[in-house]
Amino acid sequence: MLPLAVVGILAIELELGDAAIIAMVVNGMSSLWNLATLVPSLSVSVRRFHDAGISAKWLAFLYAVFIAVPVLLIFSRPDKETFLTGIVVLFLFGIAAFVVTLLPSQPHDNH
Repeated sequence: MLPLAVVGILAIELELGDAAIIAMVVNGMSSLWNLATLVPSLSVSVRRFHDAGISAKWLAFLYAVFIAVPVLLIFSRPDKETFLTGIVVLFLFGIAAFVVTLLPSQPHDNH
């Protein structure tokens, strides 16, 4: 779905007429998919953090960053350098979340 969303955004930005309408439909479908998979992915993430012995509070912090940075970038209308810094921050936090999924589980039973 992500490549379709990228194509949709490009079609809207380039004002491609009918392609822009198709792009809006694809973006809407992508948004619905993201909403439908939000709760299952969140529950799997919480379980994985718990298995690795890391508090789910860290996951809440990661999700807060993933929500706050784009909102700030949209409403503050930053210059190019600030925008790229925000993208780098999101990328680094995404890498941190991915690294946690690679950590081994605790050898003892979880409580």
